[in-house]
Amino acid sequence: MVKLARVDGPHFKLNIDAFIKKSASIDFLISFLGEKKFLSLYKIIRPLGHRQAHEIAKQFHEAFSEALKPSVATNYFVLIILRYQHEYPAANNELIWNEILDQWSLSMQMSKIELLDFAGSQKSEPIASYLESTKLNAMTYTNKQLSWQGDIDFLLHLIIYDEYPWWSIEFDDQGFSKLENLTRLINQMLNEHPKSFIKAVSMLKRADEVFAKIIPIIKPQIVDRILLILSPQHGAFVVNFNILIKRWSYLKAKNEWITFIFRYFSHLESFDYDQFILSSVTFIAKKTSFGLQKIKEQLLKVTRDALQEGEMKFLPFVKLLNDLNINDQVKSIPNTFFVKSHPNRDFIAILTYYITTGSLPADSAFLIKSYLVFVRKIENYLNTGHENLRAAIVSVMKNSEVRNRVVRNEKEDILFLISKALFPKQSKLLLIYKSDIIKLFTQIWPNIQPKMINEIFYQTIYQSVLNAKFMNLTAFDLVNLFLQQFQKINQVSFDFDLNAYAYLNISDKLIEMIVSLNTAKKIRVASTENDSEAKPLPIILDLIDEIEPEKLEHRIEIKNAGIVIVWPYLDRFFQMLEMTEKGQFKTEGDAIRAVHLIQYLVKGSSETPEHELLLNKILCGINLAIPVPLKIELTDKEKKTADLMLNGVMQNWKKLKSSSIDAMREGFFIRQGFLEEKDDFWELEVEKKTIDILLKSLPWGFGMVKLPWMSKRMIVNWI
Repeated sequence: MVKLARVDGPHFKLNIDAFIKKSASIDFLISFLGEKKFLSLYKIIRPLGHRQAHEIAKQFHEAFSEALKPSVATNYFVLIILRYQHEYPAANNELIWNEILDQWSLSMQMSKIELLDFAGSQKSEPIASYLESTKLNAMTYTNKQLSWQGDIDFLLHLIIYDEYPWWSIEFDDQGFSKLENLTRLINQMLNEHPKSFIKAVSMLKRADEVFAKIIPIIKPQIVDRILLILSPQHGAFVVNFNILIKRWSYLKAKNEWITFIFRYFSHLESFDYDQFILSSVTFIAKKTSFGLQKIKEQLLKVTRDALQEGEMKFLPFVKLLNDLNINDQVKSIPNTFFVKSHPNRDFIAILTYYITTGSLPADSAFLIKSYLVFVRKIENYLNTGHENLRAAIVSVMKNSEVRNRVVRNEKEDILFLISKALFPKQSKLLLIYKSDIIKLFTQIWPNIQPKMINEIFYQTIYQSVLNAKFMNLTAFDLVNLFLQQFQKINQVSFDFDLNAYAYLNISDKLIEMIVSLNTAKKIRVASTENDSEAKPLPIILDLIDEIEPEKLEHRIEIKNAGIVIVWPYLDRFFQMLEMTEKGQFKTEGDAIRAVHLIQYLVKGSSETPEHELLLNKILCGINLAIPVPLKIELTDKEKKTADLMLNGVMQNWKKLKSSSIDAMREGFFIRQGFLEEKDDFWELEVEKKTIDILLKSLPWGFGMVKLPWMSKRMIVNWI
């Protein structure tokens, strides 16, 4: 065939090419010709495809040159690439690299991490980035669960109870039926968060019932992808074993088999190849009429048939099946519901879970069938003086992400009951003060929305748990703290005539606090202008300044990572707006305002939820625990200065001179990334896109960011 391809010319080549295209697999041709002759034939029939595969293999081989023999390894990789491209013609380089690693780790009987340790210095930047990110994903699993746990609980509730849960934020069904939404949401969840979702299902009491509903919806290639994600080190092994089971064709309970595999890997702490094969064969025996020995013999035959067709990826299974001792004891799959602590009928656990995620665990949802039932149950617990409940709420409210979620999303009933748990003797008085404050402040400052006042009020109360003294605070202390925070955030003065608002019947105590704060400010100003000794000031508690800077416990996903590109311009930008002096913001209010100004640079908007402003807070050097309002009103000067700055960036960036501000925002600033706090620095990973080739023409660097007011530098990895 090779000689004919060389001699017979185009006609023969076209026939062979058509034959290859029609074939479901090229393994039979590799087996028939032998690997070396097949590669020679392929090079003649499809020279471009062979050259591209050889180039990819060469790059990958160079990455592991210290551990591999040149010619053998390159041909081995080329065969993997050609097989994969034949099955998936549209596959990109990263998918091909994944396949090479998966097949190589399987043939070497090594984990991905062990293989990656052989990688040396890289000539190819894309390969280097891929290997680094693959190693990171194989070694760690980022804890981002809070951000999507509510979505998982919503979907599980819909699957189990066939209804939308009462606790969900208004759900847009987009005109679809429940069944259509169920299918759409399952596919979306498996695409975005497969590992978390499969693990969550495995923890349910009714796991098998839920798997029975979702597995028929999942496409076979998605099953393989999930297995590779569940166990990056061993997923390829299980995918190949799954292929053998399909070819055997006697197992009719296919959905139950996939359920078995998912549950096996969901909470696996260690993997034993022999034990997995034994557990699998035992499971199959229960679902068919065959005995263990018969299944072993037939699977060996299927495996040997595959090897005769040149499918060397199945070679490890010959030894494993031959060594299989059917008399060994099978380790049963653990009941994962009991293996890992999970909220069940314990109401305190359910409540803290709800406060943290905004959702109820699916196994417990039937206990609390409506919002009203939930609120009354919380009230009953609090009215009985349940100290364990109070301690649990204090514990979860120390997390800034939780506080932000609660304040932004919860209704007044829940907000009040949490404050009652924290300050049982002060809660009623706090509610009276809050009502008076909203009445008064919305009259004085009509542009400030009641929702914003409410948010700052509850943020102040909840944030106080970060201080060891919080249990001794009175309602008077907490309102004082709120008033100080309100001033800082909104940059307003309390220098107004309260008599003009007597008709509002504001409490005397609140008036006293406002007057006290205003008097204290006037005395401080006077003391700087007069050398004479000032009179003692009223004691004003400022526990916010005593709060320790909050450290992030895990990597956080952000959506505006690309703004770090313009970091050298920010110092001058804030100077032009007269917000900084001697390398520091003049006031905390200026720093808080700067947080929103940076977001205006990113999106052209002055309204952004606080949880999306994490990077901005770091760039402005403010404590992550300090609350930031949802919205600020930008002045014309601020908008004009921001636009001037962005135009300046484009003028100095040659490749973007003819572009627009919106194009720069969309192309570079609005970019997914991950932030992680280290002991001495921040680390930011930014998602890479094709357009990033333009970054090479940027006349300044952004690998390290350090503005004068930042306490720690930021290392930027544009991966």
